[in-house]
Amino acid sequence: MEGPVSARGLVTLLHASPVWSTPVEKPVGRHGDQPGLNCGNSCGKPSRVGQGPVSSGDIPSIMRPHERKLSYPHPSGPLRVSGTVLTMTDPAGSLDPLSSFETIASLRRSSLRVDPDRAIPDELVDRLIAVSATAPNHRRTFPWRFRIITGRGRAELGEALAQDLVEANQPDAKIEKARSKYLRAPVLIAVASVAGEDTTMTAENRDAVSAAIQTLLLGATAAGLASYWSTGAAMTSVRLREFCGFDETDTIVGLLYLGWPIGDPPPIDRPAPESLRIGTTTQTS
Repeated sequence: MEGPVSARGLVTLLHASPVWSTPVEKPVGRHGDQPGLNCGNSCGKPSRVGQGPVSSGDIPSIMRPHERKLSYPHPSGPLRVSGTVLTMTDPAGSLDPLSSFETIASLRRSSLRVDPDRAIPDELVDRLIAVSATAPNHRRTFPWRFRIITGRGRAELGEALAQDLVEANQPDAKIEKARSKYLRAPVLIAVASVAGEDTTMTAENRDAVSAAIQTLLLGATAAGLASYWSTGAAMTSVRLREFCGFDETDTIVGLLYLGWPIGDPPPIDRPAPESLRIGTTTQTS
């Protein structure tokens, strides 16, 4: 499916089994052109495909999967701005929120296979930042700081960081790569953590910001975006700090790339996490 999908156009209903079956994308019309989704409003407008990006005014207030009798009020519901709705049902047909979340989390990948020229709506970026700020933070410090870099700002950032490499006498090829690397995605988000009143709280603030970043990345996956969390030497760059307007005491935790995917990243064989129950006794008969 080429180009952005409007809410008047094609909506994709992603059906998946909670037993980790392969998701299947099924196109359905917003106004009930095919069984699956239908808006709660009888506006009588025909469905159209590829007529511009989704806007908040285009999205119906209620999206109802016919056969499952489920309703999701926008904007908190799972309607994806990319034109995809994610639902997860158990064999009885009821919604399983945890399975839905597991699916989103398992689909998250670090990927720069994105279209650098296809814009991301400001509203979507703002929603992702808002949801990221739900991360836990000790003493309610809300320590995150976000800087959204788009358009020519990406080239300006590259030029600023290239100067660090010039002063460090790095090879010309590395310098040129720095000048262009931030043009690989339409949106960059620099994320920093504020200092606390002591070293313990400063460390806790950074932990909270890392949790916020992961929440943002999961939200981006749910919205159909590819993402990439970049760290490295740039995080300590004075030029990056000045470019973003961060305080001298702030800690830069990452540069996040966001974009509409143009290819699938390779699968990841994630090992099972180490987990040990402590204090559990085993009863034998």
